[in-house]
Amino acid sequence: MSIKFNYIAISLVVLVSLISYINIFKNEFVWDDHVFILENPDIRSLSNTPLFFAKDAEGLYRPLRTLHYTLIYSFAGKNEFWYHFNSLFFHAIISILVFLIINGILNNKSISLVSALIFASHPIHTERVTNITGGFDLLGIFFMLLSFYFYIKFSKYNNKKHLLFSLLLFLIAVLSSEEAVTLPLLIVLYEFCFNKEKFNDLSSIKRHIIKNNLPYFAIALFYIAIRFFALGIRGRIENYLAGSFYLTMLTMLKAYIYYIYLLIFPVNLTVYHEIKAAASLLDFKVIISALILLSIIFFAVKNHKNKALFFPVFWFFIALAPFSNILPLQTFIAERYLYVPSIGFSLLVSYFLFQIYSFNLKNKKILQYSVIAFIVILLGFYAARTIDRNNDWKDDLTLWSETVEASPGSSRAHDNLGFTYERMGKVKEALQEFEKAVKLQPNNFDAMANLGVAYAKSGMHNESLAALKKSIEIKKYHKTYDKLGLIYAELNQDEEAIEHFKEAINLAPRYAKAYNDLGTIYGKTGNFELALENFNKAIQIDKDYADAHYNLGILLDFLGEKEKAMEEFRVAARLEPENDVYAKKVDYTKNKRP
Repeated sequence: MSIKFNYIAISLVVLVSLISYINIFKNEFVWDDHVFILENPDIRSLSNTPLFFAKDAEGLYRPLRTLHYTLIYSFAGKNEFWYHFNSLFFHAIISILVFLIINGILNNKSISLVSALIFASHPIHTERVTNITGGFDLLGIFFMLLSFYFYIKFSKYNNKKHLLFSLLLFLIAVLSSEEAVTLPLLIVLYEFCFNKEKFNDLSSIKRHIIKNNLPYFAIALFYIAIRFFALGIRGRIENYLAGSFYLTMLTMLKAYIYYIYLLIFPVNLTVYHEIKAAASLLDFKVIISALILLSIIFFAVKNHKNKALFFPVFWFFIALAPFSNILPLQTFIAERYLYVPSIGFSLLVSYFLFQIYSFNLKNKKILQYSVIAFIVILLGFYAARTIDRNNDWKDDLTLWSETVEASPGSSRAHDNLGFTYERMGKVKEALQEFEKAVKLQPNNFDAMANLGVAYAKSGMHNESLAALKKSIEIKKYHKTYDKLGLIYAELNQDEEAIEHFKEAINLAPRYAKAYNDLGTIYGKTGNFELALENFNKAIQIDKDYADAHYNLGILLDFLGEKEKAMEEFRVAARLEPENDVYAKKVDYTKNKRP
């Protein structure tokens, strides 16, 4: 019966996962998919694997995640289907792991199954599953939870192979996603809740921690040492969002309450949630938030003998710790940060539902049927809300239009909507969004740079140069230098253009676009040798860079190397078949040949 139930439970978890996310396959690449997949030359070849371990990717150190990108790209290319399949596959098996882990610690299949079904269908996870880039974070989470599962098995059966396998999986996890560093604390939480009876005195506790738990902390410290000290990777931003560590921590008290609200009422979901930075400890919302959090912790501690209550509460807080802005992050709140913490929430909801189910009342059957009906309705609501939220990720225009509507005070939302309009050729609309973004957040260097480009496309070159230079004052960013170089090139100030392209390359030696743009300006000024060198360098970095192949073809054709030029035009047309310029060039060159 037990094995049969497991098969049924796993099948239900997979089915609910599939129902909740089946409509993501029609969605395009959106948001940071452009940065991490479509415009990322490093994932074009497995030969770049050593680079993944030697440097960060946009301020993140997740070498195995980048390798995962490369493996998927090697057969999927730019076909969205396989990327969405990757996300759904990992979400489904993680949901199965949630069932196995909770059953492993509570030995209650009903609570475990409902917990897993809540987790599988909860709409808060759309930012991790529906967003293609977010789906790659699930690799590290999968290995983290699998490591935890094998530790539970080791704890029960004392099989050293389980421990060694768990440690190996943990090492893979931290190299895939930073949030896995919380696993040692989650293991300590597990031991405290479920193995206290094994420890008779302080010395036995110390022996157990040193023997079994210390290796996990050693692996976590090893990862931290590599990231922060060996490679010097600090984070994606340098300054705290509220202006100081103290005020940021006060703001996070409000953020934690908002996270709990989103889990209970997942109705106002958006990429950028607005929360006002705390000004002082006397902020009313800070005080109320602190009191609510202290009450939750006090209630859990007071009932520490109730393992099904204490464990999920502290799982939530521990799992959310990496996203608490102890080290500065780009945002106070993000729905994707709740993926692992929501396991605690799912367990807690399931536990309370089955507590009600087991009440010994006169009309017990009615109560039990009512609880079952509530579970079905809850899962139906979650799945329907998830399906609806998936539609918001259909394409960039839909995503950012919805985000701006939900979070009109978000500078980054207006910036992303403006960037979408710019790619669509709607310069006027883009300019309006960039101006709103800069007004809302004057130090948003991305929005300021994008505003500069929009000014240039509107013929306002003086304003363009001023905006781009202001962006560089805020942050020296290689893409901004490249944009500034393009404006100088448009103004025929070739020396200034070359200088800024070189600075972009200096800041990011593997930024293929800067080499392509530098090659273009060298070709324009008649320095054909350097033009060839830079076009080839761009292609060496990114073999799928269609524009570099096309520009190289133009230069080779001009230099009389017709066959080589024709080959480059063919490559460009193959890479971007929808580009009429490339296709026409291939046809024109064919007809021109004797």
